[in-house]
Amino acid sequence: MAIDVCDQVSNGKSLRSIVKRFAERTSMQGVSFLSTSRSWYARIIWSCLLLTSLSMLFYHLTYLMQIYYSWPKQTSVSLGFSPLPFPTITICNTNPVKQSKLGHVSNELYSFLYKANPSTLVKEQQQRRINGSEPALNGLFNGNFTTSDYQMNITTVQAQEDGREMGLNESSTTATIQLQFQVLFMKEVRQTRINIGHQLDDMLMDCSFSCQTCSPRHFIMQTSSTFGNCYTLEHNKFISKRSGQTKGLQLILYLENAEQLEGITTGNGFQLVVNPHGVLPLPVHDGLTIDAGKETNVALKKLQIKRLGPPKWDCEDGLMFQRRYNITYSVQTCQLVCEQEMIANVCKCYNVAEEEITLILNTTNPHPACRSKKQVKCMFGQMWVFENFALNCTCGNPCREIKYEKSISSRQWPSDSYAKVLLERLCETRSAVDCQNLKHNYTTDPRLLRLNFAKLNIFFEDLNYEIINEEPDYELTQFVSDVGGTLGLWVGLSVLSVFEVVQLLIELSSFVTFGACKAKDPDADTLTLAKKEPPDMDKSSSYPTSHISGFSGY
Repeated sequence: MAIDVCDQVSNGKSLRSIVKRFAERTSMQGVSFLSTSRSWYARIIWSCLLLTSLSMLFYHLTYLMQIYYSWPKQTSVSLGFSPLPFPTITICNTNPVKQSKLGHVSNELYSFLYKANPSTLVKEQQQRRINGSEPALNGLFNGNFTTSDYQMNITTVQAQEDGREMGLNESSTTATIQLQFQVLFMKEVRQTRINIGHQLDDMLMDCSFSCQTCSPRHFIMQTSSTFGNCYTLEHNKFISKRSGQTKGLQLILYLENAEQLEGITTGNGFQLVVNPHGVLPLPVHDGLTIDAGKETNVALKKLQIKRLGPPKWDCEDGLMFQRRYNITYSVQTCQLVCEQEMIANVCKCYNVAEEEITLILNTTNPHPACRSKKQVKCMFGQMWVFENFALNCTCGNPCREIKYEKSISSRQWPSDSYAKVLLERLCETRSAVDCQNLKHNYTTDPRLLRLNFAKLNIFFEDLNYEIINEEPDYELTQFVSDVGGTLGLWVGLSVLSVFEVVQLLIELSSFVTFGACKAKDPDADTLTLAKKEPPDMDKSSSYPTSHISGFSGY
């Protein structure tokens, strides 16, 4: 009897009172109507409305959370103004080898250059036209040109396979000549490649920054498989405090066209690369071509990019990369480094075509160059893997990046009279025999003399620069505001209403916990209530007939 009464008190009246009190007092919309409605159909309608609102509330909150945890971002553009550090400038003569230095190259390279010489190609083309055969350019490698060099052969085969993947079945002879020249050129000893290339002391006729003289000692040399010797100017104290040509870098360059390597170099000019400080210059992958016989103006505009980083967003801060390799992080550099490390780790050698990168990264010491058939085959295999899968290579966008937008204009330069002044300036630094040869070669046609020179002006267009900032598009404050609006829209909840629900949950939890204990061990009051007998009543009548105090009667 005692347990029945405890169960009745705990599971009946107490639970109902908790829920009823919440329904009567809560500010949550719709709940009170479930308690106060007198008709059953009204309670059903309000129950359906409340369940529908709760369902839409759950859907809306899920939608808001998906948006917030997708970490959306937006881009803002602002302008800055200040004196600007002058960027790193790299120049390369497009002719990699001087004609007068061919006596220092290997017999294999010399033989290749002889067969690729335009005069040789013209003779073969004329002979083939007489014989009714294929044009000379198509038959250069198929008929007359043969080689036993495995790297040259596999390079050609690799290019053909890449072409077939794109639906192209014929190799470009011009591109093949350039590709195979690079293979033979990089087989030369590095010091030999430096000696047979153009020297900055011979090319740089005048250098000035903000009207102050600079010299070849301010430049650092690096080699390239395509352009031979390249020279980089990077000076931390070069600051542009004003815009315009006279406040930038001015170079007058002598191309040494008489030293042009016929058959390989098909045009005259320079390759120009503009980079932020610390970034590795990549003339083969990035750069501008500066024409000979012209004055070229390169107007720069700085662009500064700031991206959102971890943990919510993905960008590379570049600190670990810079500590490891001592160069500033960039996507191109990261990809090249990753590829070369794959080759070094798997093939135990390094790619000669990217020797300069390998030297800068200081990874040539443990491994030799990839020369043997096995090494070259392994190297091309790893290059294929990198191009198609890029395993273990994560090269994201840098969190901080500086770019330079370039506006290029040019005019014919120098005039015939000024070209003679430049020629006399050359004669001051060359022997009498060289000077006489220069004057003899260009006396008949002054235009040939003009094509030996180029002037390059690099300057900031203005000192204003753009700052592109990535910013969170959905802040935490906006998310909380939207959640509050959603709760108010569907169920009329405020912050205080939420605590009302919290209190209900606490009371229900307490009821479940302590109600069960009371049911197992009823207290003294419950036992007294269970034992109490009802008052004696007249068994002959079910209802009392006497007057009850406090009521007036009926």
